[in-house]
Amino acid sequence: MDSVVNADGSQAAAGAPDGGAGQQDGGNQAPGWIAQLPDDLKGNETFTGYKTIGELAKAHLAASGKITELEGKVANSIPKLTENATDEEKAAYFAAIGVPESPDKYELERPVMPEGMPYNEDLEKWFRNTAHKAGITAEQAKILFTSYNQFGTEFLKSVAEQRKTTLEAGMKALKESWGNHYDDNVAVVKRVQEKIGAGSEPMKEWLTAHNAENDPVLIQFLLDVAPGYLDDYAPAGKPAGGVTGTLDEQAKAFYKT
Repeated sequence: MDSVVNADGSQAAAGAPDGGAGQQDGGNQAPGWIAQLPDDLKGNETFTGYKTIGELAKAHLAASGKITELEGKVANSIPKLTENATDEEKAAYFAAIGVPESPDKYELERPVMPEGMPYNEDLEKWFRNTAHKAGITAEQAKILFTSYNQFGTEFLKSVAEQRKTTLEAGMKALKESWGNHYDDNVAVVKRVQEKIGAGSEPMKEWLTAHNAENDPVLIQFLLDVAPGYLDDYAPAGKPAGGVTGTLDEQAKAFYKT
């Protein structure tokens, strides 16, 4: 039987000149072009929904485009790790999300440390190892490390400023307390400091590190122990103009602002 070409380019079986009178399927009239399909496909509902071959072709192209798009997304996607993932799968996953292959590969910016404070190499090493163990990406690690150091630096600056203010207030109170005896007492304190330092290098370093010349409580303490270090120092009763009481009481007196 010869086929008939419809006005839209589709083919209809002979006896169906309008392209719509094709084979019967359960009493329903199927599109004429269905007759050209193999027998095992003629009743497939996937095809019977298209009136012409052109509609089927357009649908196929649209579906192919979506499949290609999905394939591209899948190719660029990072699959979720399963509970039973192998070491190789884990390594591939972490590399895909941006975790360096080893802790030393993190690119971290070291902060500018406050004057007199050394950089903590051990802390950086700990951070690198912990970040890598936790699967932190290179970008995340950089942000965390920088933010932590910024906070720490500002905190240390704040503490240093507060200590400076406290010491200055304490020295002012000490000078007011000692009055005219201030210069003489300071001279005695320096002699005691030198005496202690001469007998113990660690103590000399400690006194220097703790700013013995600017800490009012430490200065008062050195004056209090002067009789034990200086044979020619024997104050009558108590140090001239000195603040008496326990070390804690002296600290409260000098450090109050």
